[in-house]
Amino acid sequence: PAQAFANLYTIDKSAVQTVAQTINFANQDFILPPNTRTTIKRAFTVNKRMTVLSLTSHMHSMGEKFEVLVRRANGTETVVYTNTDWEHPTFTTYAAPIVLEAGDALVSNVTWNNVTSRAIQFGLSSTDEMDIIFGYWY
Repeated sequence: PAQAFANLYTIDKSAVQTVAQTINFANQDFILPPNTRTTIKRAFTVNKRMTVLSLTSHMHSMGEKFEVLVRRANGTETVVYTNTDWEHPTFTTYAAPIVLEAGDALVSNVTWNNVTSRAIQFGLSSTDEMDIIFGYWY
């Protein structure tokens, strides 16, 4: 049996200045060939200004490295997040939030090592893989 607890703290609605929303950018369109190390990059272009407060990653056991890059509309890219532990992904909160303008993108750059004899795709089971950027923005 497992237990989980959460502490929720509230403030008066009149004191709320900004409401954060979740980032859930999932690349579901990939195939990892058997017995092969594969790196796949996927850009998630934004259509409005976003102030990114925090980022984390989600991959399964074949994931070796997950990077998130900011790609500016002019094509320049900067790595803003790196994780190499699929079981315990880093959750990064930015002291200086990342501001994305319309046309900019968050890019997942994920490396997997498929050590099985079968092709692997995005899926919900532990024998499938994932490529998801999670985070918070306003």
